[in-house]
Amino acid sequence: MSSYITPLNLSGNAFAERHIECLQHTLTKEMLSQSGKGWDNLVGLIVYYYTISSKQNQPSPYELHFSRLPVSPLSLRLKASPFINNKEKEMTNLSSTKTAYSKKKSTRKLKPKYSDPCQLQSISNDKKTALLITYDGRKLRRFTRNLKVKG
Repeated sequence: MSSYITPLNLSGNAFAERHIECLQHTLTKEMLSQSGKGWDNLVGLIVYYYTISSKQNQPSPYELHFSRLPVSPLSLRLKASPFINNKEKEMTNLSSTKTAYSKKKSTRKLKPKYSDPCQLQSISNDKKTALLITYDGRKLRRFTRNLKVKG
């Protein structure tokens, strides 16, 4: 048994049809605005933009798949770095030396809960993250809710 789909009688997957229709409308608008380019040159960029766009309270498909914020060609042209890379600029150095212990994931019952002592170098302006320096010189960024600070 075969089925035929006509423009007035869509009997396919409604979820897929909605996305295809959205891509068709976007492709039509881009072809009208960029009259010199063919559809095959624009479809890759349109699919990428559709994948990185997010709805109101939901992450984009790109964020769900790669677990990070996407970088669009527009942000590369504007040379705007994402918010994650600006966190180092938002840190303020501490004048006094403090010791901090960061909470570790416990795999066993009798293992220590906190790491070896680290030097607390700076804390973010929103007081949510802190920059620690370990005894061997490594820099660690940890949430302040997972820290114990002494001194």
